[in-house]
Amino acid sequence: MIKAERNGKGTGSVEISGFLNDTMNEFKGICRGVRKMFADKFGEDAGEKVFNILASGKPDDEIASEINEVLKDVFMEKEKRMDASDAIWALLRHVFE
Repeated sequence: MIKAERNGKGTGSVEISGFLNDTMNEFKGICRGVRKMFADKFGEDAGEKVFNILASGKPDDEIASEINEVLKDVFMEKEKRMDASDAIWALLRHVFE
């Protein structure tokens, strides 16, 4: 349930409870776990950048080129560029090995 209150100044508070709250809490937990996994695999800075790129909602081609750029020194050779689907699969394979 979502319950909103206004205090007369154009601001207010929102109380979220029930299924929506549980779902949001689970999503936050999953995101924290994935962010930590990326940091463990790729280093703090690169892991944070990869997580932010994947969470950005950009088109696959942009995501692939940005991931290639960030991780080229971590596990990809500079000459070995990948298309969008291959880059994302390579990233996931590397993370879950």
